[in-house]
Amino acid sequence: MTGYGRAEAIAEDYLVTVELKSVNHRFKEVFVHAPREWMKVDERIKSLVQTKVQRGKVDVYVNVNARGDAGSAYQVDEPLLDAVLHLGQHLIENKQVSGSVMDHILSVPGLFVLKSTPILDDRLEGLVLEAANGALQEMTDRRRTEGLKLQTHLRARLLDMQQFVKQVKQLYPRSIEAFRTRLKQRVESILHNEIPDERLAIETAIAAEKTSIEEEWERLSSHLLQFEHLLFKDNEAVGRQMDFLLQEMVREVNTIGSKANDLEISGLVLDAKHALEQMREQSQNVE
Repeated sequence: MTGYGRAEAIAEDYLVTVELKSVNHRFKEVFVHAPREWMKVDERIKSLVQTKVQRGKVDVYVNVNARGDAGSAYQVDEPLLDAVLHLGQHLIENKQVSGSVMDHILSVPGLFVLKSTPILDDRLEGLVLEAANGALQEMTDRRRTEGLKLQTHLRARLLDMQQFVKQVKQLYPRSIEAFRTRLKQRVESILHNEIPDERLAIETAIAAEKTSIEEEWERLSSHLLQFEHLLFKDNEAVGRQMDFLLQEMVREVNTIGSKANDLEISGLVLDAKHALEQMREQSQNVE
């Protein structure tokens, strides 16, 4: 599930900011982007995030900024400044630009750089973990809110599928009777003679056996019930199980569509496929 969280931790001389961004992913992956000198805190941040995230790709961005006299924390890239000034003077002399070039100079990327990343002592490490906890809590809260909306959408499509099964059960006996009538009319029109009831019953039974969809709707009903149980499970990663059940549902619905010799059932199958596709897309956001 996608999500975002941001938090700050402030000390007298530094401001630590941690941002978390999560996107959908089949597995659980956490990537920490922190100053190279702070690599030893990476594993602690990963472990912290993994306690709350069961599936998805999460990027963690850790930044540190000096507070107070910000100028003392930065230095100028002298060679780059010389090159920029030389180019600016050349442009002015050739009347390609006019006036001060200071605004352009100040906006040159890389001209001002942080002197050094502070050493990650216990105090700073505590600030990092404090900010990471805050960002993780914010992201978790947002994902929970989004999850409730997602649960509502999936529940609506689940009801659609349960209604599909109910309608198919009602229509199926009628489709068999319609087949019996069509068979009787076709045979009698060819033979110009009435087909015996015994023979008609046998042919109808054979056709009913070949086109029976009772097993399919029973399995589909079972899958829907399992999906509903997963939908209301708390604090558990159920996304992969939902993916599997949806694959099985699609298989059953396709079989019903291929075996049912009924136009109305065929129309219902198209609607069911659409509902399952929506469920599949939405389930990608479930952990």
